Amino acid sequence: MVVPDIKFKSPKRCTGGACVEVARSVDSVLVRDGKDRDGDVLSFGSVEWMSFLEAIKAGMVAPVGGH
Repeated sequence: MVVPDIKFKSPKRCTGGACVEVARSVDSVLVRDGKDRDGDVLSFGSVEWMSFLEAIKAGMVAPVGGH
């Protein structure tokens, strides 16, 4: 899905496009696969996204691949 007028950002440490890209819209946070930019885009509400980030910071969410 192409999302017009939305600027997705990749992590600075991303190499070869193998990262998740994130963008903010008016009322949500959008997430897509950096290797498949025309593919599906997930949408999360601000509260959901902040809860997810807090879980990562607290070590409650392990990175994919266990790294």
